[in-house]
Order: sequence, then structure tokens, then C-alpha cells
Amino acid sequence: MTPKTFKGYELQTLQSKRGGGKRGQIGSLTPLMPSSTDVWHCEDGQSGHSTPNLSLADWSSDSSQSFESTLGSDSVPCSPCSHFPDPPLPEHAIDAEDDQLAQTMQPLAFSSTHDALQLVTKAAWQQIAPGDVRDLAVKDKQSSCMVQTAVIMVACQLCQTPHGHDAMRVYLYNVLNVLLADFHGCVLESVKDPWANYVICRIIEYVPFALCAFVPSAMVGTVVELANHKFGCRAMIRIIRHVLRCNDNAASVMADIVAHNAANLCQKKYSNYVLQELLEHGTVVHKQQVVHGLRKVGLIRTAENRWGSLVLEAALRHSSPEDCKGLASELLDGTNGLLAAKTSNIFACKVLKKAFRYD
Repeated sequence: MTPKTFKGYELQTLQSKRGGGKRGQIGSLTPLMPSSTDVWHCEDGQSGHSTPNLSLADWSSDSSQSFESTLGSDSVPCSPCSHFPDPPLPEHAIDAEDDQLAQTMQPLAFSSTHDALQLVTKAAWQQIAPGDVRDLAVKDKQSSCMVQTAVIMVACQLCQTPHGHDAMRVYLYNVLNVLLADFHGCVLESVKDPWANYVICRIIEYVPFALCAFVPSAMVGTVVELANHKFGCRAMIRIIRHVLRCNDNAASVMADIVAHNAANLCQKKYSNYVLQELLEHGTVVHKQQVVHGLRKVGLIRTAENRWGSLVLEAALRHSSPEDCKGLASELLDGTNGLLAAKTSNIFACKVLKKAFRYD
């Protein structure tokens, strides 16, 4: 039997344990793949706090106010569903020692979809006590996966709901508000938690910016600390990748701090991944500041470092053509470059490979 679809979900009929027949059949919802054309209009980054629940009375049949107008008139397009299902982290964004832990979390365990649907139902009826979602996020891997799946299901359904269906949008908007309420005020603790940090990452990736702006706002004061943290660097990477393009003030400040401290961060175990992400998704000014920080430390010293060599390779890939040629000429200089040093360092040799392409 071909499964039926309803509002972006696949309706599957299950048999309950109490018996068969029509009364014994219950339905479960499995999220479908969102199309690449799904677009959510996000804010311009002015609001960094939670948004109160909305009422259906605000959208009467004769009112010209739309749901999007309540989130800000100056909106820019972004797609929070562009990474569904969640792809494996790129090689440069994960540490080798942490690879096994990340593989256990990715892809998301869809076996927890039924539990996630129950969590969404409780959120819709506002039957969740304060702190319940947060407790599930920090409990263990399975509970964290359940919260992640619940957030993704509602966020993707909100993005797939056609414009003009204000009643459904308000309903889903309020459900997301309930699911995210527990994380207001405890963002820093969550991004440092071994399981809750994945929930924060899913919030940044999938939830419309109007509802997740509180995350970068709470992280502004501890940028350098989080960039050097084993779990905090993951949220930093997602903010640079997804939120920076939304012209958010907090995200821009975070990117400026990272670029300004590039000399101190480029050779660290976890912060080097944040710098690589900034070189790929940052502005031209950010990239120039990172390159300046690498020169400040010393290109030879950076190239021979395990973590610094990764940042230097990213700079050769993503910097402007002028900066790439300048870095390549300095590295290949016969007097003061890596060739003159005649190094046999394995990391420096990889940097030289990249440099020869831009010479």
C-alpha cells in the first residue's frame, strides 16, 4: 500500500498492541525530505530575545497583516532546511579523536521519531513542564536524538507550510516556542554539554532565525572560550555557517572577535576549525584579518604545526586571489620560505602542495 502524505509528513498505519481493526490502528508521522525551494524569511538580526506566543485572533479574515510581517519587514531569504537529513561533518570540522562520538549521532536516529512525535504533541497541548526538554537534551544520546528530531520535524514543517496558511504557521510557531523555551538562559551550559550541544546545533541549522536569535546573543561574551572548547566550537561553526549571512549583530561581533584573535587561535586543537569556517563563510575583511594573524605568528611556524597547517590550507583555498598569491610566494620563497628551510615536516609538505597551485 502506498503511504499517504499530509503536510510534508508520511502517514504510516501501525497496529496497536490491544488489537487490530480500525480501532486498533494508530498513525505515525515520518518527516519527508523538504524540497530545495523551501525558503524561510528571517529577520535582519535586530531581535535577540524570545518571541511571545502568537494568537490566531491577530489574523482575521479581513486583515491584511501576514505572518511574515510579524517577524520583520526587512527580511532576507535563508533556508534552515538546506541540510536535511543532517550530513556528516566535513573532515576539517571534526577532530580525529571525536570522530567516533560524532558518527554515533549522525545521521539522526529516526527510530526515535515516535518518541519525538509524542514530545511535539505535548508541546502543542502545552503539557511540558518547565525544564523537561532541557533535561531530555542532557540525559543521554537517545533522549538528545529525540529532542533533535522533534525540533527538526516542527521547523521543517513550518518552512514547508505555504504562505497564506497563517493558522498552521501560528500553530507551528507556538509549538517551536514551547520546545525552545527551556534553552533561554542556559545556552552556555547547553553548548558545553556532550549531548545538549547537538540540540543547540540543530536549533541553529533548522529553526527560523526569528526564534533562534537568542543563541548567538548568549554566546557573544565567551567567544574565545567557546572556540577552544571541545563541544562549544561546534555551535560556533554553525553560527558562522548559517547565522552570519542573516546579518545578525551578535554573529557579526562573534566573527570579528574570532578574526581579531586569529593569531592565538590558529594553532589550537578546536579553535582552528572555527577559523577554517570563518575563512570559508566570512567576509573579505574577516579573511584578511585571519591571514594577517597567520603572518603575525609566522608562516613557517604555522605550516609546521598540526592545527595551524589546516588553517593555512584553508586560507589558500578561500582567501582572495591576491592574498592566495601572496601567501604562496612567501611560502615558496627561496630565502625565507619553506623551501629554503628544507623542512621534512609532514604538515608543512601538505601546505607546500597547496602553495604550488597558486604560485
